[in-house]
Amino acid sequence: MTNFRMRTEQEMMMELALVAVKEHDGFIADGS
Repeated sequence: MTNFRMRTEQEMMMELALVAVKEHDGFIADGS
């Protein structure tokens, strides 16, 4: 939890965006 709090909002947003894209691509691949 300490490392998570030390991160900046920009870093967290970038990570969330990357994860969202990966999950989105995986969902499309599984759907098709």
